[in-house]
Amino acid sequence: MVLMRKMRLAYWTQVWRRIATAAGDQPIALFGSGLHTELFLGQLLKDSESPKIAFILDSDSRTARVHDIPVLKPESSDPKQVAAVLVCSDTQEGALSVAARAWARDLIPVELLYGSNFDLSSISGLDKPGDIVEWTPKGQRIVTERHGAQRTQSLKSGSEQQNRPAAAIPPVLEKRISTLITTDFTVTTTPIARQVSDTFQPYQIYPGDAHRPGIDLRDEDFVTKPEHGLVTRTTRVSVIGSCFASNFRLWLLNNGYNFCQFEDGPFTSVGSLRTGPLFNPGSVRQLVDWAYYGFTPVDTSWIVDGRLCDPYRKFMSWPTKRDMIIEREAHFAATRNMIEQSDVLILTLGLSEVWRNREDKSCYYLIPPPGILDERYHEHVLLTVDECLSHLDRFYAIVQEKNPKLRLITTLSPVPLMASYFDRHAVVSDAISKATLRTALHWFCQNHPEVIYFPSYEMAVRTPDWPYQPDNRHVHPGPVVDRIMRSFMSNYGDPADLPAQATEAKPGAAQTVA
Repeated sequence: MVLMRKMRLAYWTQVWRRIATAAGDQPIALFGSGLHTELFLGQLLKDSESPKIAFILDSDSRTARVHDIPVLKPESSDPKQVAAVLVCSDTQEGALSVAARAWARDLIPVELLYGSNFDLSSISGLDKPGDIVEWTPKGQRIVTERHGAQRTQSLKSGSEQQNRPAAAIPPVLEKRISTLITTDFTVTTTPIARQVSDTFQPYQIYPGDAHRPGIDLRDEDFVTKPEHGLVTRTTRVSVIGSCFASNFRLWLLNNGYNFCQFEDGPFTSVGSLRTGPLFNPGSVRQLVDWAYYGFTPVDTSWIVDGRLCDPYRKFMSWPTKRDMIIEREAHFAATRNMIEQSDVLILTLGLSEVWRNREDKSCYYLIPPPGILDERYHEHVLLTVDECLSHLDRFYAIVQEKNPKLRLITTLSPVPLMASYFDRHAVVSDAISKATLRTALHWFCQNHPEVIYFPSYEMAVRTPDWPYQPDNRHVHPGPVVDRIMRSFMSNYGDPADLPAQATEAKPGAAQTVA
């Protein structure tokens, strides 16, 4: 017990002196006037490096002063009077930190003594951090609190005791007890210091952790290896992939960059080609495979309402077979031009849940329509990580062979799937689909270090704000998409042109295309 008190005092002193150094000649405030604060100040006010304390804040205090320091209600005090506020509580830190931040109004820092994100006292009967629990031979449980008080609990007896399974003991509610003493053994905790600042770069520590507190994820840049100057106003940039690709296309166009359009016509608003959205790695791979090595799938077309329809591009159809052959050849020629004439290619992926041909595994744009769908020939699958990786490797091998200088930038779309054909909730299916793609992209970029992964997905889903429009799928163009694009250009654009790149996208322009 004496050892634990010495360790606690050493920790308090470390935090106290750090705050004193940061505050300098300015006073600070404490939040909370309970027993913990009284004991805390009793130990540390005599420290030669103690900061000045202007007042203690408590909305429901039973005393006017603690160690001769005035206790004030938050509404009767001004945060501008102090340099910082320290939440001083062990069991109420979570609740008090919320009240302290509301009082501080982002004008001053709010420091947490322990860094808890929960209110331990909200659990009935919960022992406090640092308590010692001892089981006696008579079956009594003695809890010695960190401040020295003791309480004794006895096991229930009688029929209730007899009916309990032999292996069961009363539920353990402690969150952080320090020592357990039984008749057979003793086990205790020995804190081992983590030298976080010496071991990790700041970006390796999750933002908002006790080691990187007070960080708003909206202000955090998730890119760790920028490559300034990769995309300038003269760089030939092409875009293909899922519907989220349209955001890169429109932002580049709206801000005067050299976006390359190789086809026009239906669904060219998504990217550089007349593909419409290409959601999965299989569709991307087979596009370049067919463009260079011949169009050889089992299903060459579907007949829907008397028209020839493309199974591999969104809603694309032709009135005659002649139109189909000529347009498709032109499309593959444009694909070859894009690969060979681009300096940078941005690829966005969206889904790993696909419909495909059972025989040759060619991936369709969507489920075959009624009258065409036949599960003897068509199958619905979730591509595995290995399948996604294989498609990406084959796609990139062709790109490198035809244009070794082309730089590939990959990203994962934050737009969820519209519906799942698996018998589970669409949200769960989307999580599996995204996790599969994200894992495949990770290993793809690990295997090809020159390929860039840009964290569009992470920036959208990790924002404190709800990133989606009312449909819960398409990302808000202003606050979210613009932040993603500004991060992209800040890390890969021309440093001399950053002020222009940091402007908001034009109102009404950067709309996500479904």
